[in-house]
Amino acid sequence: MLPRNVRFLQFNNSGVMAKAIAETFNIKSDWELMLVGVIGDRDESIKQLVDIESMEFNRLYNLANTMDVLVRQSLSDTIRGLYTEGLQYLEGLAGSIKYPPYDITDQLIKDNKITKRDNILFADVTNLQPSMTQWLWKTFDELLRRFNADYLVAVSKVLDRQIGQMVDVVFVVRYWLSELQPPRQLTANVISNRKVIGHDTAFSVSATSPEDAKRLAEDIINALQSSYSITASYIPTSSVARALQHDFRSIMEKQNEILNKLAEILQVQTENYKKYLELKEKQVSGIERLLSSTNTNRDRAVGTD
Repeated sequence: MLPRNVRFLQFNNSGVMAKAIAETFNIKSDWELMLVGVIGDRDESIKQLVDIESMEFNRLYNLANTMDVLVRQSLSDTIRGLYTEGLQYLEGLAGSIKYPPYDITDQLIKDNKITKRDNILFADVTNLQPSMTQWLWKTFDELLRRFNADYLVAVSKVLDRQIGQMVDVVFVVRYWLSELQPPRQLTANVISNRKVIGHDTAFSVSATSPEDAKRLAEDIINALQSSYSITASYIPTSSVARALQHDFRSIMEKQNEILNKLAEILQVQTENYKKYLELKEKQVSGIERLLSSTNTNRDRAVGTD
């Protein structure tokens, strides 16, 4: 469906690509659909495009999950639907599409497979059904989102295609919206002699047995905890923004309270001043009556003489 003269370009991230497409092809009406794509990629550049604390982000996040399911069911049908209907295609199907990571997360929590230590989750997904393994990374994402954690370490078994056997691994993931350091840098000393697959924020580390995987997971968690405690003074910008918003609201509430108190004081002052004026008016009226009475008595005295 692309014109023949379209060149293939490489962008730094999905957010930059979305902005470039919107400006180049003047398709701002599809801007929300492009934001759904950025969220679907779990690209942290979304933080520069939309407030991640807003209802709008939650709506787009749910639509991105809907698209994720549809793409896996039929890529061609999904592309056709998005091309012809745009965002309405996703909105029309969102209510009827089940996002598997929600159910997998619920089951892991129910089976007590999740524990949290500070800002780190530990998960045991060794017995996850084979049909659910395709949703493993998005399940990690949902666990981190639901527990409001920064890192996840999980023990599991995966198929090694080179030898055709299931092998033990440890997954290490940083939540895509977290602003803490990538875990690979923080755990370099622990994983240096092992096979590592993935990128800095989401990778797997080889283990020789279930027991070795659990020991390795514990070492990784300790390394992440140690690094986190050292850098505990670092505050993510999103947290700073929320803190500033909270402080601003507190200041405004206090300011409103002060203004209301001043208004009450001014009201009392106005009423007191009104009473003062009424009293002065009575005093003047009394003096005038006294002077009038004195003049009358004097005139009478003069007339008698």
